[in-house]
Amino acid sequence: MRFHRLDLNLLVALDALLTEQSVTRAGERLYLSQSAMSGALAKLRLHFDDELIVQVGRKMVLTPLAENLKGRVGTILKLAQSLLDTRPTFDPRTSDRRFSVVASDVVMSVLMQGVVRRLAAEAPGVSLELLEPDGRHLVDDLEHAEVDLLIIPVEYAARHHAQEVLYEDTYSCVVWKENSRIGAELTLEEFTSLAHATMNFGRARIPGLIGAHLERLGLSLAIGAVAPSFSLLPELVVGTERIATIPTRLAQQKSQTLPIRILRPPINMPPIIEVLQWQSYRDEDAGLLWLREILKQSIQRTPSLLRAV
Repeated sequence: MRFHRLDLNLLVALDALLTEQSVTRAGERLYLSQSAMSGALAKLRLHFDDELIVQVGRKMVLTPLAENLKGRVGTILKLAQSLLDTRPTFDPRTSDRRFSVVASDVVMSVLMQGVVRRLAAEAPGVSLELLEPDGRHLVDDLEHAEVDLLIIPVEYAARHHAQEVLYEDTYSCVVWKENSRIGAELTLEEFTSLAHATMNFGRARIPGLIGAHLERLGLSLAIGAVAPSFSLLPELVVGTERIATIPTRLAQQKSQTLPIRILRPPINMPPIIEVLQWQSYRDEDAGLLWLREILKQSIQRTPSLLRAV
């Protein structure tokens, strides 16, 4: 089938070529011979009036036009796949669908264990892939239709994608139970003078929202340790005089297994609002609607999350 003078089958070839940046590997990916793949590349070059892939030294690289096309072609193919996969109903008992969800370590810790158990009981053929956020590009996978759902703080959500609130939380401070420097209540002087265990997001080292809030208040903290996730912070205060400020739901969960105390921060902290986000064109996707409902029900049923400090 041709569309605006282009054989639409060539979009599949274009996606493989832009992803693999190699005629040989693209052919292997599509089970085509190297000559057939070279022929497809020649037609694409003619259509776009651009080389698309060029030899630089010992490797092939994309031209600026090809770089611009790369994510857009992938999105078009994902949209087409979503259209072909559309069904009027979704039966979790018989479905073999695979869902992919990007979520922070906090969400994985406090929510996903229960979700996975429920899926095993109610939807044995359904599989769930959990992925960590990708550094600075928290919505890139959604933009390129590589994942089904994001669960992220509302501050990081993209305005042009559909979203709904999954849950709200507060921040709490945690300290080692044997920390004699801190009494029943945490004072502002203690909060700012004692060393903190803090976190940055991944190798990109993106500061958490807490740091930005404290900076607006004109406060700075003494940093004793930095970790790539919130889940590690309670362990980093045990046996020390450090403090960590983490989501209350996580603090409650960790206090069940670690010798830590939960304290109210001496300053007002912004609420944590975790949202579900998905591509708007999938609003009526029956399977995705089902999964979103499972997530919302699971957060409501988690006993350790019923009360915030």
